[in-house]
Amino acid sequence: MKLDGYIRVSRVAGRSGDSFISPGEQKERVRAWAKGQGHRIVKWHEDLDQPGSKANRPGLNVAMERIESGATDGLVVARLDRFGRSVQDSANLLARIRTADGVLCTVAEGIDTSGYMGKFLADLFSALGELELARMRENWDTARKSAVARGIHVSGRVPTGYRRGENRVLEPDPEVGPAVRELFHLRGVGVSWSQLASFLEEKGVVTPWGNEHWTIASVGHLIRNRVYLGEARSGKIVNPNAHEPIVTLEEWQAANNAHGVHPARSGKSSGLLSGVLRCAGCSYAMRCSSGKTRHGKPTLEYRCHPRKSGGRCPAPTTVKASLIESFVLDYLFAFSKDATAQTKSDEGESTLAAELAAAEAERDAALDERLADALGGSQSDVYLRTLESRQAQVDALLEVRAENEQQREPAEVGADLENVWEDLTLEDKRRVLHSVFDSVFIWRVGDKKAARKFPIAKRTRLFFAGQGPPVPVRGGRGTIRTLPLD
Repeated sequence: MKLDGYIRVSRVAGRSGDSFISPGEQKERVRAWAKGQGHRIVKWHEDLDQPGSKANRPGLNVAMERIESGATDGLVVARLDRFGRSVQDSANLLARIRTADGVLCTVAEGIDTSGYMGKFLADLFSALGELELARMRENWDTARKSAVARGIHVSGRVPTGYRRGENRVLEPDPEVGPAVRELFHLRGVGVSWSQLASFLEEKGVVTPWGNEHWTIASVGHLIRNRVYLGEARSGKIVNPNAHEPIVTLEEWQAANNAHGVHPARSGKSSGLLSGVLRCAGCSYAMRCSSGKTRHGKPTLEYRCHPRKSGGRCPAPTTVKASLIESFVLDYLFAFSKDATAQTKSDEGESTLAAELAAAEAERDAALDERLADALGGSQSDVYLRTLESRQAQVDALLEVRAENEQQREPAEVGADLENVWEDLTLEDKRRVLHSVFDSVFIWRVGDKKAARKFPIAKRTRLFFAGQGPPVPVRGGRGTIRTLPLD
């Protein structure tokens, strides 16, 4: 038969021992088996750093497509658990292979699914593989509970302001710890996130990842972290008195409940819809400027200045701030009564979720009892350090997710938005509007008669987050784009 060879390793780097079969060794076993059975390996597929609990693997996907297209008679693996560890996933894959009149062969177990006994053995070994994976995960949970109970911070990164002591329990860093405590105090009295980031950079404090630059999101993640209360945690496992705290509970709560103090805005930049309201004639953002009526009363209006970096606007628009802001707010409040406003979606969110799930599965599948025994037992420091290194990749992805959530949820929007609107700062109001709308376009009308024919509702279009048309990017040379009025 013409067969494809398949190789999978859940984690390549740093692996050794009897439980680890290298990619090269898997290939040699498959090649020797095929030669002894009189079969020919026509193509090789590899999935390195891919857990068996994950059904969607690039190399395996190609191999399955080749079987279903008739390009090969089947698939051969060095061991059944290289094919998959989940009973359900393995059963689904085997069903696809049998439907395509293909076969699955395993070297170690001697399985050939072309016969009824081979099918029975494949199902049996798949069940055993899933049982083994469940045992590995249980061992990981036991190791985590043990580590947290001992006060160990189960992470590959030491939180800013701490260092690991000789017993590997966190202790305040005498140089950075005071700066972190001062950071909490500053936030507690309302210092803005951007000022806090500048404070850390001026103090020379680096992030747990060694970055000298602090973002608003990374500062927010630090302030929300309960490790500074003396807690050690891993998932739902918590030790509230694991190490010496840097701040008290009152200081932590004050920092997390504080509203930032925003600087006063000038008349030219104090428009509620600044950055959201755009001229339909050119797609550029409109500027808010102050002026006076003919009776001397102060007024605000949004204007499209004709000359742009991308050319000249063919139909520059002007509108009173009170008119357009009232219209947009009425729409916003009506919307908030039906649903909580959704923030702008991160295009990589689904990818991040998949990467995080794969990293967690890889971590769980890689840590089994044999590895613990080889490293001196589940309570040994060497084993726990290994756990931390396996956890580091998961922590990195969790850090990214936390930063995304911090940026994606700058303000809370709910059904009672209209009741609390006046209590929000101007900056918070803008954040709410930006979280709900990509843009608000308004068309020009020629005179008062035309304005009566086309009231504000007819010449304004609101686009929800992620649904707006392309617009010029701030700081770049944009292009004039006229949006037609439907």
